[in-house]
Amino acid sequence: MREYLHIQLADQKVDRQTFTGEKIARGGRYFIARELVECGAAKVEPLSGDNPLIFSVGPFAGTNFSNANRVSVGCRSPLTGGIKEANAGGTFGFALGQLGLAGFTLHGAASEWTVMHISLEGEVSFSPADDLMGLSNFECAAKLHEQFGKKVSLGICGA
Repeated sequence: MREYLHIQLADQKVDRQTFTGEKIARGGRYFIARELVECGAAKVEPLSGDNPLIFSVGPFAGTNFSNANRVSVGCRSPLTGGIKEANAGGTFGFALGQLGLAGFTLHGAASEWTVMHISLEGEVSFSPADDLMGLSNFECAAKLHEQFGKKVSLGICGA
């Protein structure tokens, strides 16, 4: 079993869904493509809050299997207008698996730049990101590690 989080950014509400069996096995790219088609993302304005941003990992995330810890991220692309995903390595996918998460979807838009933190217990908290604005990814990561600890995996969107 794994949890999947639906996070409403406007009101910082988190809905949890339990994934089992085939739902876990079809995580990652497949899950993102299916979700984007089912929600009609191909018809939304790419830079609007109607465009969900989906993070999903495969069934072996959080393990030591080779290439099992990649995270896929998908939405409607503002560049191409297509719906699909990209994936990345690093520790983020491993951390999601270790937390027992299959992934999460960001819905809507926050009224201000926001840091979202998922604790070891699975609790989601939000805080303003004002002090991180204008920093490089390396500077931002350093500040976040000061705040949350060195063992925290980060997903940073920035320059």
